[in-house]
Amino acid sequence: MLACDYNSELARKYGHMFETRNTSGNGQMNKNELIVFITNMLALSGREHRLADKDPATIASITFNLLGAEENETVNKEQFIIGCIKYPILVDLFNGN
Repeated sequence: MLACDYNSELARKYGHMFETRNTSGNGQMNKNELIVFITNMLALSGREHRLADKDPATIASITFNLLGAEENETVNKEQFIIGCIKYPILVDLFNGN
């Protein structure tokens, strides 16, 4: 029972994270939204140099593959939540860590 509560808390947390990253508000995060987020995150944190060999578009492509993006290169809230639970490193990315 505790595991279910824990997962539902994660689902709420990651769902909120999705909603704040889905700037278009259409329920689908597209690759461009993710690229803009990653670019801004790196610039604000002063860490552009840490990922010098990876540009934001490459990071977005890798992330979308992990999230199970559709052919039209979008992910919905459910895909986002499942991807973050399955790959905790994505949580660090979306939290700006």
